[in-house]
This record gives sequence, C-alpha cells and structure tokens, in this order.
Amino acid sequence: MDISPSFFPTFQTACSFHHQGQYQAAIDVYFDCLNFAPNNVDILSNLGSALVSNRQHKTAEAYFKKGLYLNQGHPKILTNYGNLLRKQGRFAEAEILYKRLLTHHGDKKEYLLLAGMLYRDWHKPLVALDYFRKVQEIDSEHENVIWELSRMYLEAGYYDKGFELFDARFQLDGFGSRDIPGKPWNGEPLVGKSLLVTAEQGYGDILQFSRFIALLVRKSHGRIFCELPKPIFTLFCKTPGIKWLIKGEELPNCDYHIPIMSLANRLGCSENNIPAPWWPPGLKKYKNPVNSNQLKIGLIWSGKPTPTDRSIDLEDLIPLLSHPRFECFSLQIDKKKEAINNAMATQLITDLSDEINNFSDTARLMQQLDLIISVDTGPVHLAGLLGIPTCLLVHYTSDWRWRLEKHTTPWYPSMKLFCQEEWGCWDKPLVGLARYLDNLAKNTREVITQIKKPTS
Repeated sequence: MDISPSFFPTFQTACSFHHQGQYQAAIDVYFDCLNFAPNNVDILSNLGSALVSNRQHKTAEAYFKKGLYLNQGHPKILTNYGNLLRKQGRFAEAEILYKRLLTHHGDKKEYLLLAGMLYRDWHKPLVALDYFRKVQEIDSEHENVIWELSRMYLEAGYYDKGFELFDARFQLDGFGSRDIPGKPWNGEPLVGKSLLVTAEQGYGDILQFSRFIALLVRKSHGRIFCELPKPIFTLFCKTPGIKWLIKGEELPNCDYHIPIMSLANRLGCSENNIPAPWWPPGLKKYKNPVNSNQLKIGLIWSGKPTPTDRSIDLEDLIPLLSHPRFECFSLQIDKKKEAINNAMATQLITDLSDEINNFSDTARLMQQLDLIISVDTGPVHLAGLLGIPTCLLVHYTSDWRWRLEKHTTPWYPSMKLFCQEEWGCWDKPLVGLARYLDNLAKNTREVITQIKKPTS
C-alpha cells in the first residue's frame, strides 16, 4: 500500500471508521486524505468501498473508474468495482474486470472464487462449476467453495451431488451451530430409535422440504420429533405419527437429530425422484365455491428485502387485473399492504390481511381462491404445497430451486414461472403473465380445473 507517512495516521483513522461500520465518518476522512494525495489509488479504492457500503453507488463507481485510469491492474479496485457491478446485474462489465484481475494477478483462489460467483449470478452454472472446482483444487477444505459447488449442482439439476455437499452451509457465517441432544443422523436405521428434525432458514425452505418428513415417516419406522417455527406449527401439528414442537421449546433427548433441509440427502433425493408436495393429513380442507363467471385471484407482491429484494411494485401488476371476471384479494400481511390504498386500487383488490395470523389462516384463504400470483416468498411455497394454481414472478437473482426449467419447477407441479430475463426488469415476465391471464379470462373454469390438487 503506497501511503505517504505524512498522512498515514489520517488514513488509519479512516480505515478504523470503515471497519467499525461508520461509513460516513470514514468517507469524510478519506476525503481529507485525498486533499494530500488526490491520485492515490489505495485511497480511491477504500473510498469507493466505503461509498458502496453507504449505498452511494454512482459516486463509488466514479472513484473506482478514476482509480483504474491511474492503475488498470489495481487488485482491490478490480475486486470492489467488479463486485459492485455484479451485484447490480451488470455481468458483462464485471466479467471484464474479473478477467483482468486473473490476468494481472494469476489464478489465486480468491479471484477464481469471484469469477465463479459472477457466473453463478449470471445463470451460467456449468461455467461457475469450472471456477469453483479450480478453487477446490487449490484448497479442498474451503468452506465457501464447497457451498457454492452445492448450489451450482442444484441449479444445474444434479440434485444428488448438490445435496451431498449441502451441509457445507453450516460452515458459513450466519448459520451458527446449536447444542442439540443426540448424534447427527447420517441415514442409520431408526427402528427402535428416535430422531429430531430441527427447523432452519426461512418459512419457504421448511415448507418446501416438509415433503421429506412424510417420506421419513414412511421409511424409518422410528419415533419422529419435528421442530417448527410457531407461524408454521399450526399447519402440521394435527398430523398424526409425529411429535410436533414449536421452535424455542425445550428439545427432547433423541438418539439422533438432523436439520430439515439435510433430509434430502439422507433420503436419497435426486433429479429423478423428487417427492411430491405433502399436504399434511391433519390440515383442514376448505371447499372453493364454484362460480363459473369469476376467477378469484390472490396476490402477494412483496417479500423480505434481504438477502435480495425480489418484490414487484403493485402498480405494475394492477393493469393486468382489470378484467371484469377477476376478483382480486391481497394476502400481503406486512406494511406493503398499504400499497393498495396508495395505488387507489381498493375497488380492484380486497385486503384480507385482518384474517391472517398464521400460515393456517393463509392456507384456509388460498383454498378458496382459483389462482395465486406471487413473488418468491414463504406463502408461495404454501400455495405449491396445497396444489393451488400459482403464477410465480421470479427475480433474476432467484436461487437454485426455480432455475432448472424456464417455466416450471419439479418441486411444485401446480406452479407456472414467469422469470426475469434481465436483472431487475419485470417487462417480459409481466407480458407473459398478461397473456396467461387473458387466456384464463376467456376460459376461466376450464383452464383452472385442469390442475389437480395433491391428495393427502
């Protein structure tokens, strides 16, 4: 690092603020440093990085560009600027910088990993696999690359290989470990034994992988305990043959334990034998009143903003919902439901949020609808589990479970996908959805009844 001793203490102060997450303070002091050395590439690199963390992306890009004019091979700028472009979906531009990074600085594992992440995000899983394998050749125990290999195998449809490596997620920051009684279950016979299935990750993940609980009960002949978050608990708690627990309760002393998403590997899931969605036998069924003249549509347009905001503006959906045969109902439960009033759409969309306290309430309402239109969020997995005809709007930065096919997913036969072809652009998916809805409006009951719900 080429920093003059005359202002090195000032630079250290800026770095300290930066590392502490005080980004605006760091930016201010980096500016002081630039007064001493306006063309110092190390300062420009750190300043750009702090601006990115402060969500001032356009300004950050300007300083990164200035740094590259001064030094085209600067590794930190190539890395930080490339990461910014990749996260903005500007993949071709990021590719130029990552390739320059590899050309100037060799096949270091950290740079190969970045290249793999680029092609992962760019929907090129086979290219990404090549880079991740190169990292593994250099460092066979690299926890991040094992996880990335798992994700890419899954995205490419090699479920047996992907799930074999899937436990690498527990080596990542943020997953943590739990002190759970018993031994980890690796597929041992369970006759006369007990097994605790623990909850993990989001509601959608648990709902998607709940099918493996049903398979486990059929195959194991052991005593099964299953932990669930409270909002999901009521969906399953009346299902016999399993002891259901609310997450946070004291855990039983079982012989074995396993996280729910690891069941796919232990039970031999491959691309050719994905279990059907499981309608819990104890879940009450509701009859959808037949009205051949109307199509009842449930809407969910917003999910959690992290790690990626996959939401769509309600105002972009509203023009598709104006047909007289459509009755639209909002299943949105957070503050985003206010978008109905903001869009002056109260005459087009009925807000059902006051009727929803948990996933059982959502299940009851969904069963009385003909169609669900949703972004990638927990309740869309519930719609798939229930076999409700569903149109899923998929953001470009979706994960492995939606990418195997263009318009369908093997995980939910009743689901039709409308995927972004360009990062952040909903134009083409909405055109496709508009055509689909137009067809439904012309043939409402005939089309909807073609999709059968799974049996319990």
